[in-house]
Amino acid sequence: FTFDRGDEEGWIGAHDIGEERVRDGVLIARTDGSDPWLERTACRIAPGLATIRFRMRARGSDGVGQLFWSTSDSPSWDEQKGLRFTFRADGEWQEVVLPVGEHAQWHGKTVTGLRLDPGSRAGAIIELDWIRGE
Repeated sequence: FTFDRGDEEGWIGAHDIGEERVRDGVLIARTDGSDPWLERTACRIAPGLATIRFRMRARGSDGVGQLFWSTSDSPSWDEQKGLRFTFRADGEWQEVVLPVGEHAQWHGKTVTGLRLDPGSRAGAIIELDWIRGE
């Protein structure tokens, strides 16, 4: 996902996201609650992907996030299908790399959705330049 088309490419602010827009190829979200998340459903990510990598910057966040996924045989979001990560909330661009292929609930599965939880504070600004699998 590159957001270069000028739209959200199927990503929605599903919970505690007060505003979401794409500007200059960047998805920008403002959180308005303590459990914000963005999700992209209706995906089909074939087995074999080793990492999810994304470029982000944040201001006003606590710097702790999670990536969840759903699979064809387990379509709900839950803690068993997720990885935690930390990031700097200093407004500078950074890359986050998550080794999803090593996770037992990802490895060998067809992933049907992604959910990105960018911290747990209202009033944070989260920007995503791109999200990709490798």
